[in-house]
Amino acid sequence: MSNSTVTFDAIAQSQASKEVTANAYFDAASPATLFGRRQSTTSGLTWGYYGGNVTKSDGTQTTIANGTLSLTPSTTNYVVAQKSDGVVSVSTATTNWNDTANYWRLYSVVAGASTITSYTDEREIGRMTGLGTGLVFGVSQQLRGAHFLSHDVATALICWLLSLSLYLIVKRVLARRQLDRPHRQEANA
Repeated sequence: MSNSTVTFDAIAQSQASKEVTANAYFDAASPATLFGRRQSTTSGLTWGYYGGNVTKSDGTQTTIANGTLSLTPSTTNYVVAQKSDGVVSVSTATTNWNDTANYWRLYSVVAGASTITSYTDEREIGRMTGLGTGLVFGVSQQLRGAHFLSHDVATALICWLLSLSLYLIVKRVLARRQLDRPHRQEANA
C-alpha cells in the first residue's frame, strides 16, 4: 500500500470469484515484474525470469518472453539484459555486468554445488523504461514543434538530480539502520 488509504478493490472472504480480482491485481502490477525472478521455473541451478514489454536503447519497445538460464555451480553468476534487444544472459565474468552502457544489471546469484544459495536483485526498472520513454516523448515533442532540445535536457537533468538526491537519502538511512542493528541484537542477547 502506498499509505493508509486503500486504493485497491478489497478481496472479501465472502466474495465469489476471488481469483478474478487477484488476477486483475497481478495484471496491473505486471510491468514491475519485468526480468524478475520466476519462482515456478527457478530450481536447482536453473534461474527463471519473467518477461514483459521493455523499451530498448533505441526507444522502441519489444516483448521479452518468460525464460530460464542455466547457472554455473559454486560461483557467483551475473544475470544481465542487453539494452539493444532485451536478451537476458548469465556469466561468471563481470564483463557485461560492468558494461552498464550496453547492459542492464538484473541479479547477482550465488550458486552452490547444486542449488542457488543467495541472490541480490539489482534491477533498475526506472532506468530500463523511464529513460527510453522520456527520450521517445521528448523527441516526439520536438518533432511537432512543442519543445526545444534544451527543454528535454533541462527536464532530464532535473529528473536525474532528484533521483540522485533520493538515492543518497535512502542510502544514508539504510546505512544508519545497518549501524543500529548490532546494538539492537546485543541488547536482545
